[in-house]
Amino acid sequence: EMGGTQGDSGPSVAWHAADAWSLTTTVAPASYDVVTSNGLNIYEPDDARVTALYQQFHAVLKPGGTLVMSFLTPPSAWQGVFPEDLRQQRAIFGDIIGVAWQSFRTEDTTRAQLEQAGFGALDVLYDTQRMFPTVVARKV
Repeated sequence: EMGGTQGDSGPSVAWHAADAWSLTTTVAPASYDVVTSNGLNIYEPDDARVTALYQQFHAVLKPGGTLVMSFLTPPSAWQGVFPEDLRQQRAIFGDIIGVAWQSFRTEDTTRAQLEQAGFGALDVLYDTQRMFPTVVARKV
């Protein structure tokens, strides 16, 4: 864990590196105001494990704390993307390279997972192509 202060009166920032699926084994419950996650869920195809990840985030947030995260929407939801580009991307990344970051989820699925984990007051902010929206969720 690394910590620091921004200026003399700035907020304290603590960085913690750990297995995100077992945060509660190394982080005290309700100890963070904000948790951010950009992309862990796109590597995990199992919806139950993604919900378990969100439950870990929820456990380490203080009451009223904020989770800022993103998810990868299915290609059918994307806008301004050419079908041939999608076919080439799938061939290069999925068939040739074999990357594991193609776990797509809809907004409805993501909302349900976050709500099941105990989050509320969800805001979903879409990028112009509707590929990788940002979610701001509050611990209720």
